[in-house]
Amino acid sequence: MTPRFFGTPSATAVPTIKSREDFVRALRGNDQDALHGIAGAKAAQAFGFFENPNGIEAHRFDGFASYLAACTKRVWCATRAMDIVANVVLSTDMQVVHRDAEKRKKKKPVRINPDLSRLLAYPNKHDTISQLLYLWVAHMKFTGNAYWFLDNINGYGQPEAIYALNPKHVRIVPSKTDRISHYVYRVGGAEIRIELNEMIHFKRPHPDNELFGLGEVEQGEDLYNEFINRSLYNTKLIANGASPSSIMVKEDFNGDQDEWDKMRAKFDERYSGVKNTGKVGWVNGKWSLLQLGIDSQKMQEMEKAKVNVEHIFLNHGVPLSVAGFGAANYATSRQDRINMRSDTVLPMLNLFCDSINHSENGLIARFHKDLKLDFSLAGLVDIEQVTKDYGPLVDKGAMTLNEFREKAGLPRVENPLLDAFYVNANRMPLEMAGLADVPAETGEPKPAAGGSGDGGGGGSQNV
Repeated sequence: MTPRFFGTPSATAVPTIKSREDFVRALRGNDQDALHGIAGAKAAQAFGFFENPNGIEAHRFDGFASYLAACTKRVWCATRAMDIVANVVLSTDMQVVHRDAEKRKKKKPVRINPDLSRLLAYPNKHDTISQLLYLWVAHMKFTGNAYWFLDNINGYGQPEAIYALNPKHVRIVPSKTDRISHYVYRVGGAEIRIELNEMIHFKRPHPDNELFGLGEVEQGEDLYNEFINRSLYNTKLIANGASPSSIMVKEDFNGDQDEWDKMRAKFDERYSGVKNTGKVGWVNGKWSLLQLGIDSQKMQEMEKAKVNVEHIFLNHGVPLSVAGFGAANYATSRQDRINMRSDTVLPMLNLFCDSINHSENGLIARFHKDLKLDFSLAGLVDIEQVTKDYGPLVDKGAMTLNEFREKAGLPRVENPLLDAFYVNANRMPLEMAGLADVPAETGEPKPAAGGSGDGGGGGSQNV
């Protein structure tokens, strides 16, 4: 008997999108059934799973559809890790600034196109920018790719709306000269062509693929397979009364089939199923139990699931203490949070802004060539470590206070004193340490600091 595969087109799947007009109409009308290529409300399909003849599912990955299905339905810790990172991204302050650093230093006023301001707040009539950014983080972490479709572009290349596309439906068509020729949105049997200027393609660079990005699920497939298969096995284990793969054998049974069925039904009622888990079974007669599956000692190996969860969080760049697990103290948890923000969130924000600010296929340059989207480093860098690293440079006159503020994630202050160089002058030769100064006028030595001038212990006196 061959395995039965899931995720193939169902009998209800119909090509509801047949043309570009249908595709755009579905986006603007938020027609999810059409966008997923189904006729009814059966959008939840078990992509990437197959069922063995013995009735226990085993898991396999097969592209972006299986990555998204696994992380949103099977691997709860992956979704939790993504949510933590997304919340930090959403709480980061972003603003449009001048590309020219000198204009930013002089605080030149930024005039933003009203249409751009609207897009940066409400990219379309269904979603806010926070919702779009949250989807962006999910798609980037689960698949390594995110696609924003720019709808109804005018003669200046400026879009009227922005929609996030599901990566599992997007196909990249390579070009012999320009790397990418165009994109294709495949759904319901139809293929919608999307030109380069109509798409912003975010991707985490893939060392082994020039077209697609590398997601965290792809780089840890074995880790996720272990988590999912362990969960599937435990579900089957509990459904069987936590006594799997065992056979009850009774010697010298002379009854007929009806008597056997009654005895078996009575046993199942008393000792099988979730409600009877952990019971001790007592039966009459000479019975023996042949254990074919795992025993109680091997059941302890399920504790490895905790290690598996920790590894998945680390795969997403989120320490367990940040997620609320473990017994870390305040100092350790605080440092873990700082490391996550600087090592996980900061690179993602850099990648996002670089794509948005791209001069050819970005968004901001379509409205103004001299502007760009920037984000504040406040909360993303370790202030204490920055002070340790750059504080000595300020003290020795190698860095201005404004430059130090920028390293700490703080904005520059238009004050000439903060653009000057300072040096600590309280230095003297070792031979002069402790000696009193001699005024040039009188030639008399000054009293030492805190002394009276006459060798006594009294207070100082003005002369």
